[in-house]
Amino acid sequence: MAFCKVITVTSYLLLVSYGIGLAQKHTIPECKRSLKEQQEAGDVDSSDLEHYLKLATYGMYKSVIKNRAFSKGKGNPGHKGYVEADHIPPLDSLNRAKKEPDFQELERINPALYDMVMSLENDPRGMKLFAIQVTKHHHGAALSTGISRESQAVRGVLARRIARGEAVPMLKQAMMIAHPFVSQSMRDEAEISRRPPENKCSLSEARTTKIYKKGFLGLIDFNYNGPKVITEEERDELKDYVSQHYALGGNFDKDSIEYQEILETVKRFTPETNSLPRQKGIKKITKRVGKHTIKKQNRHVFPRLARVSQVRPHQKRPKRQRRFGRS
Repeated sequence: MAFCKVITVTSYLLLVSYGIGLAQKHTIPECKRSLKEQQEAGDVDSSDLEHYLKLATYGMYKSVIKNRAFSKGKGNPGHKGYVEADHIPPLDSLNRAKKEPDFQELERINPALYDMVMSLENDPRGMKLFAIQVTKHHHGAALSTGISRESQAVRGVLARRIARGEAVPMLKQAMMIAHPFVSQSMRDEAEISRRPPENKCSLSEARTTKIYKKGFLGLIDFNYNGPKVITEEERDELKDYVSQHYALGGNFDKDSIEYQEILETVKRFTPETNSLPRQKGIKKITKRVGKHTIKKQNRHVFPRLARVSQVRPHQKRPKRQRRFGRS
């Protein structure tokens, strides 16, 4: 009897540690149908997906990706490619901070933040840095990721904040550009249109808000309890900040200096104001190479085709000799 009580108490503690209530039941999706098909049929909902995909799991990157095994078996490929671990702040910002002029003083201003940046020399993938598990399409929609010009520019804003040791404003901006709703709102205001990432499953607005709020609160605790990037007072300030601005119906702190700085950076790439002149000395010449038409200025995109296209127009390719017999 005592053994059964121990098992029951242990199970309860495990459920509580994962944030699952005892009375809460979740439908486990099938693996023979896509999650989107099951959602459209009404078999699973956003709550089931959050539990099944372990969304809002946060902590060290290595712990988050380790806790990502979904069901699979013979003739059953499982549900793969639905989630990604999002580093907050982005690794690109941490790496670029070292190139900023103010970085020389960071070790004196905020030694913990300096150690976080320098840790990437031995840990380039950021395995010991903070990450949150989110859906792949939400990660792709965030300004913190991708190769678009506005994404690279806002990551540069964070890099400068990191180099100056401004931990609290940096974390506020890191949360803004990691949030898919904030990112889309900024792009809409700047009239920038980007092809949305493929949406393999759908989450309600309330569920998405809950996931990111939970992850952001975890981010704050991580930076206080772990590397001590922020003080206790700053932790309490940031937790109140998240509860106020990132709850359902929150305004994402749109009137703040941090938000406006990111927005102005994104607006630099509005199509009407971003008519960049062509580089001097580069002519618009196209060549046919097989089935491809490439431009000289695009050689970095098609390096192999560019090498073939370097044959001058007046040079004739040698004709292949017909072989009438075998040697």
